[in-house]
Amino acid sequence: MGLPRRILAGLALCVMSLYFAVASASDSAMLHAQSQDPYPEAMMKLQRAIEANGYRFSRVQRVDYGLRKRGYDIPPYRIVFFGKPEQIRFLSVAQPELLPFLPLKIIIYQEGDNVVLLAANPSTLARFYRGKDVAGVFETWGRDIRKILADASRSD
Repeated sequence: MGLPRRILAGLALCVMSLYFAVASASDSAMLHAQSQDPYPEAMMKLQRAIEANGYRFSRVQRVDYGLRKRGYDIPPYRIVFFGKPEQIRFLSVAQPELLPFLPLKIIIYQEGDNVVLLAANPSTLARFYRGKDVAGVFETWGRDIRKILADASRSD
């Protein structure tokens, strides 16, 4: 094998390694679950799961409603906002750059016969705040959101 082929093979190997590393990291950056329940029931279960896990349900943004008004045909698609007020107040003072991430959000939308629940994994932010009080909050939120998604997607 000539030098140019070795270089190309090495580059291909590097690109593939980078691709799989990014794919693995992005998989953990998002938390998701699916529910077989009808959309209204899945939404109620999500709201109950949020409150049962010690969080305060804040509001629902009806993304589908706004898109339908603009002529798009879209199935139910909502963003559910929630959090713990004392933690949000603490973080807004301790790390004001985190305000765009607050309150926590879970997207819930209809996809065929399933309802998909999707959230950003707050645990991924912890690596940027190692050694600070806020890192533990992100880890806790990541665990709690996993539990909320599991509770909301569980079949009765």
